[in-house]
Amino acid sequence: MPSLQILSDLHIEFQALQPVRTDADVVVLAGDIHSGGRTIEWVKQAFPFADRPVVLVLGNHDYWDHTDVSGVLDKARDETAGTHIHLLENDAVTLAGIRFLGCTLW
Repeated sequence: MPSLQILSDLHIEFQALQPVRTDADVVVLAGDIHSGGRTIEWVKQAFPFADRPVVLVLGNHDYWDHTDVSGVLDKARDETAGTHIHLLENDAVTLAGIRFLGCTLW
């Protein structure tokens, strides 16, 4: 069975965090990671390993400081395109034999 590292509600905007390195097959970031459109930048810095896929779902805090929700999502999609980060918003991806479904729950 593949192993997962699951993190949620990190709220990096309030206190910095450097996650512990893991040998998990897939990293899951389940919302409220950072604010002000800085989530993707932090994910790339915290999980730079291209051989370790990251499943990312944005939470409401990831949209904070922006009035254009679709603009934040479009920018995040652009920033993750072609990377090991799989941004899910009403999407699905299969990694390590597991199907992940994701969307922001407003």
